[in-house]
Amino acid sequence: MNLPSLLFLVGIAVAALLQGCSNTGLVQDFIPGSCAHIDPVCLDGASSGMFRSEWAISESDEGNETCGVGPVCGLDGRPSETEDDDAACEPCDSIEAMAVSANAEAKFKTTQKADDKTLKNGVRIYEDRAENKYEDDFTVDIPATGQINLMGALTVSRCNEKDINGKSGDGKSNPCYSVCGKGGNLKNCYPETKSIAKKWNKDFFDPTFHAKIFIPGHEKACDSSCNWQKVTCMKEMHHCSLSLSGCTCDAEKGWKAKLIVTASTEGVKTEPHYVVELEKGKGYLAAYGGKVEKSEKETGLLNGKQFKAEMDPDKSSWKPTFEHVIGMSVPNANGQIVVARAEFDIKLNWDAHKSNGKPDSCNPLVGTQLLLSSGKLSGSGTKSNKKIFSKNIFQNKITQNCLFEKSSCSYIVEEVIDSGALPKNPYVTLTINVHKSCVKESKDTWEIKSGFLQIDILS
Repeated sequence: MNLPSLLFLVGIAVAALLQGCSNTGLVQDFIPGSCAHIDPVCLDGASSGMFRSEWAISESDEGNETCGVGPVCGLDGRPSETEDDDAACEPCDSIEAMAVSANAEAKFKTTQKADDKTLKNGVRIYEDRAENKYEDDFTVDIPATGQINLMGALTVSRCNEKDINGKSGDGKSNPCYSVCGKGGNLKNCYPETKSIAKKWNKDFFDPTFHAKIFIPGHEKACDSSCNWQKVTCMKEMHHCSLSLSGCTCDAEKGWKAKLIVTASTEGVKTEPHYVVELEKGKGYLAAYGGKVEKSEKETGLLNGKQFKAEMDPDKSSWKPTFEHVIGMSVPNANGQIVVARAEFDIKLNWDAHKSNGKPDSCNPLVGTQLLLSSGKLSGSGTKSNKKIFSKNIFQNKITQNCLFEKSSCSYIVEEVIDSGALPKNPYVTLTINVHKSCVKESKDTWEIKSGFLQIDILS
């Protein structure tokens, strides 16, 4: 028999085997983003049990550290924990091509690309919020038809003297410089303090920013949890963040969801060039479907509850250290989507900043981010210039100043990813940094009053 004829017969045999498996539901029920492999039992015509989270060792290689046709990955999208690190196995992509249905569709879409126009021109401040006065922040396609969850976050900052003069980290590309300051003139922008407002004969205000997620043209498809949320960005805060979650819509694939933002003075007169800055690289919008298959929560602290604040020397070479606060392994469960959420309250121990019982103006910036690693992170903290931050799949950063005269400050940080992106032995760590140039490192500390880290696996 010649080679072409042999290949033709082999092709017919493989097609027949795959057809037999498709009758069990293996092919139709495959979920994109996970790695699946045809069970040899299925090839014999018996029920396959859908997928197996174990190695598929070919009979001829049994007992050797090699795989038959590659690793069998569970619906969590990663090889099972029995994987031998030294085994030479095919990547999951080649296996996915064998089993994925042409009709299957992804259940997850996300974006971290903010609207270029809003980044350049800022978010205009109006006297009052109006439904038709807003700026686009993020836009994402609805990935599938049915009930869809929408979640996102964003950070804005009010214009201070440094921003207006073009001396902040983003220089003259900052809309506080180019738009509000009209090229760096302080008096063109809104006054930073009440004393300056009086000197310039202008009205002082603390801008309130508002954000919401919706589907343009299909507003009634979403529930009331998708309504506007707001936070007032006081002069002591400068950076202000909002996390928006719990928004659920009955949507159709191909619709577009938006996260929009606006700002207001709630009655104080404004000028058309008054803006707040949308922080680049801090925020996202995600759309995903599915039901929760497994949920686990961790409240234990990795390294105690009290930490040292850092003094920022206001130099670009300085990199903050993010403390490892709460950590947990990603639950081992069948599912395509991983949702991680952390909530925490911190208290500043800032007695060194009180004179005659009155506080000074040292209100530090709190930054928080979830880190995804292969196994538990070593040490008690990680500097922001380490590779794990630049390579981290979780990219949502939340930054907001904490007013130390308050009893506590609350923060929320969330992430959602496809389980196929998880590393081996996936571990999530809540990291937090507290810093400002006025910090007295020998005296200033902060502590966790309460908090948790929760991970949900959705099918």
